[in-house]
Amino acid sequence: MRFYTLISLIVCVSGCAARAVPPSMPSGSSPQNIILIIGDGMGPQQVSLAFAHERFSRHKHAGIGALTRFFASSLIGMHIPFTDNHLVNDSACSATQLGSGCACEPQQVGMDSRSVPCENAAEAAHKMGMRTAAISDTRLTHATPASFGVHEEHRGHEDSIAWKLSNSSLDIMLSGGLAYFASSSGSLGEKPLCGRTTVASKRKDALNPLENAMKRGFNVVCDEEGLEEGSLPLLGLFAERDMGDAFHEGRDGEPTLVEMSERALTLLDNPKGFFMMVEAGQIDWAGHANDAGWLLAEMKRLGNLLSAIEDFTKRHPDTLVLLTGDHETGGFGFSYKDSTVGGESSGRAKETKLDFAPAGLIDVLDASSMSLKDIMKQFSSLPQVDRTPGKLREMVFTGTGQRLSPQDAQAILDTPLERSPFYPYSDYLPSARLASRLAPHTNIAWSTGTHTSTPIPIFAAGPGGERFRGVMTSKEFGEQLLQIVKRR
Repeated sequence: MRFYTLISLIVCVSGCAARAVPPSMPSGSSPQNIILIIGDGMGPQQVSLAFAHERFSRHKHAGIGALTRFFASSLIGMHIPFTDNHLVNDSACSATQLGSGCACEPQQVGMDSRSVPCENAAEAAHKMGMRTAAISDTRLTHATPASFGVHEEHRGHEDSIAWKLSNSSLDIMLSGGLAYFASSSGSLGEKPLCGRTTVASKRKDALNPLENAMKRGFNVVCDEEGLEEGSLPLLGLFAERDMGDAFHEGRDGEPTLVEMSERALTLLDNPKGFFMMVEAGQIDWAGHANDAGWLLAEMKRLGNLLSAIEDFTKRHPDTLVLLTGDHETGGFGFSYKDSTVGGESSGRAKETKLDFAPAGLIDVLDASSMSLKDIMKQFSSLPQVDRTPGKLREMVFTGTGQRLSPQDAQAILDTPLERSPFYPYSDYLPSARLASRLAPHTNIAWSTGTHTSTPIPIFAAGPGGERFRGVMTSKEFGEQLLQIVKRR
């Protein structure tokens, strides 16, 4: 309750003052190392899900325990994720603001609203002689990791982003996205990469970022074994496009987010210090899909990362660790409901029976072993004759442990898929439609399939962490971060 009270107070204060911590506020000792962790799509609602699991689940999870310990022991602040001229932000502009202190517009990567390149914390750290890294469980050309390596007018220009990343000053880049780095012919060069000589390239030009990175001295690796053997500078491309979600993490030779981060920490550690940005990017994707089971799995993955970071900071207490989100996705939350709606009332005719979400619902979500997105994808790949309400119910139960009613299964099959104002992404429409039928049974309310303007918590631990207390904009967060890098 103290956490929720503090969040409420911070939000209240934000309406009364421009910021609680002025830019000139003196800081304590400067950190040797800086680790910025961005939970893409992680707002206070997603944080509360981790606390709910820690308190109520019958199946304790070490990662969630590390995550909630970090939440509880850190200095707490909050940033408001406005863009320069919009109320709602996206990952590209938000990461740009958090990493550089520039005011930008949605879709811009490392550029301000006038389309002027912004120096980010990784670039500033490189100039200071620090080693630098960008790591993500999505793909390198995605908005958040790209914002710490390149400057591009639009996040959708992933061809250009891959080329610019191959020329960046980053010492370590680890994620998916191989298809954007291979030439348009799909050739991976003279030597096989993980036993392969070709890939289904996403490029449409004549440039070859993979070859360019190798010429610049990068060790290019594509699996867990290569990661462990690779040396600086290191480029790890572990999937053609996106890395596996939390349910599939570590399969098919892909390293986990923890393994990527631990290897980077080993290689980055040096007398001049380092800056490392790590993105837990699929929290956002679970929010777009309105999938609470997937969301919980991604928070566990973030928790595993925090456990590894916790081990590192015990040995290196001169490390500043910052954990925040770029924006909140989905408008997630548990809610109480009228249990007589859609069912039989056992009391007076007009009596309302309120269901305040029993704690056991956490274990219902914890039973998921597959995302709703994958369930619907697999269901859609079946022959038409097999796409029956009964088969859908079977697949949902196998993947989530939840029971979809025959009526809901039939309704899903009978309803045409159509985009709507707050559900614009075709890839997430099937899962969001399924989620809308499951959510009432787990007391879950989603407000959107996109982002919200919810204020985002900041958790800071280590030297310099006091600079991130109070309420600030994401732009001001970036200004503080750059000041810390440059004061070393």
